[in-house]
Amino acid sequence: LFLLVWQGRLELWKAAALGLIGVASVVIIGRAAGDYGIQMLYYRNFIGMPIAPAEMTAHFTVAQYAHFFVSGYKDMLLSFVPLFAMLGLVGLNRTTAPLLGVAAAYAVLHYVILPNWIDRFMAFFYLATAMSAVLRSQSFRLLESPD
Repeated sequence: LFLLVWQGRLELWKAAALGLIGVASVVIIGRAAGDYGIQMLYYRNFIGMPIAPAEMTAHFTVAQYAHFFVSGYKDMLLSFVPLFAMLGLVGLNRTTAPLLGVAAAYAVLHYVILPNWIDRFMAFFYLATAMSAVLRSQSFRLLESPD
């Protein structure tokens, strides 16, 4: 939504309304489904699966978050992210910049909200960076002179 507003393709008030509807939808669906909140999500992801989540109060501290954030960051550096980030840099141009910006913002925000490193959460980032590199290589091929 931010990118669309920045490009002048969507009015600010419409983007704000759509953003509010999106956030409210997640909150309402979570409440209706009996979601136990972000503390329980972190507890399940980093500590373990509780036997009776409705009967316990999950406590997850900022220090624990920082520990798992750093641990996940180390895992990320050992995954395919550096390779695909380089592909994104290879493919970066005026045409692919919005796509790469959205993909990078998604990857960063997802990791900040839930810092456990799982490659499947980065599928959009991987696809966007690979596509941009392929598009860039195609433009180089068009510039070559035939032999």
